[in-house]
Amino acid sequence: MDNTAFYKLSYGLFLLTANSGGKENGCIVNTAIQSASNPLLLSVCVINRNHTCDMIKESGAFNVSVLTERT
Repeated sequence: MDNTAFYKLSYGLFLLTANSGGKENGCIVNTAIQSASNPLLLSVCVINRNHTCDMIKESGAFNVSVLTERT
């Protein structure tokens, strides 16, 4: 992974996805920030009642994709 990508992370919209129990789900969020550099940590905000949030809690993993302005 290219750690310098975190330095370019700015305000915008993101696709937050998770996989749990063989199922995939995702939602659009507007908060994804680098919260530490050593170890490299990313913080995201997602509504607790959102199914994607439940899947992240179950799997302990997620993916964040930056959406373009044209999205």
